[in-house]
Amino acid sequence: MKVCLALVTHTLKYRLKAKGVTMKITLIIMMLLAIITGCTTSSTSKDIVMKKNNLICNNQNLAGGWSKTQMTPESNQALDFAIASMNTKQKLAYVTSVYSQTVNGVNYAIEFEMEDSKIYHAIVYRALSGDMTLTQPAQHGNICS
Repeated sequence: MKVCLALVTHTLKYRLKAKGVTMKITLIIMMLLAIITGCTTSSTSKDIVMKKNNLICNNQNLAGGWSKTQMTPESNQALDFAIASMNTKQKLAYVTSVYSQTVNGVNYAIEFEMEDSKIYHAIVYRALSGDMTLTQPAQHGNICS
């Protein structure tokens, strides 16, 4: 925060000494950069998860975006991979929703309920080779909450 304030203060002092349109544009650009780089607030990990969830749930069918889909053998393997990482004795009750995103492979965002009636969601990346990586471990709650 101190760095941002110093940047804005320095920019204002510089603008007062400078003349011409070029310096006014420079001032505006520097102030916008200060705001964009986080002078206002910082994000928590919960905010980042919420932003990820919004990208999954609130897409508008953008190319490369997330799409709601049905269970497939590949998404079922991704679900099994996510549940195996949970180290739980609970069994899967049913799948609530599945979203996929085609990248250099496929991302699967899967929401599921375990037999204890708790809802979880996880994100699994499946590479073109078939290897899977847990992008977001299973967490309590809905994907789109």
